[in-house]
Amino acid sequence: MGFSVSGSTVVILIGCLIAFSAAFTVATDSFDRITTAQDERADHLLDQQNTAIEINDVQRDNETVTVTVTNTDSTTLAIDRTDLLVDGEYRNETPTIRTGTNDELREGTNLWIPGDRLEYEIESNGDRVKIITQNGVVGSATLTEES
Repeated sequence: MGFSVSGSTVVILIGCLIAFSAAFTVATDSFDRITTAQDERADHLLDQQNTAIEINDVQRDNETVTVTVTNTDSTTLAIDRTDLLVDGEYRNETPTIRTGTNDELREGTNLWIPGDRLEYEIESNGDRVKIITQNGVVGSATLTEES
């Protein structure tokens, strides 16, 4: 009778040790994932705080709308992740990129560097324009008739 109690106690203790090691591994992995997600969220919020755009000019000439928008803060943005809406309708237009200092065209890149301007030319009769960046910063304007 003495060995069976001791043997079963050892089996239970080994089972508890294995269960604890499995639970510890899962808890550590979960904590690492939560920490990584919090770090990524903090990075995203910092990028959002360091992003600002300014719609410089919005004009309509007959049925062509011209929109000029400048990246005015310190975050470099991706052009293909910047959305253009005209009267709430998504427009898949490729803008012209002009450098901020000498107004020359820059081609073959997807980067919208601070100080650079995007110029969109769109066929539309819409009245409102909205530009949305990759991290949620929005600029909007109402169209004016060009004289």
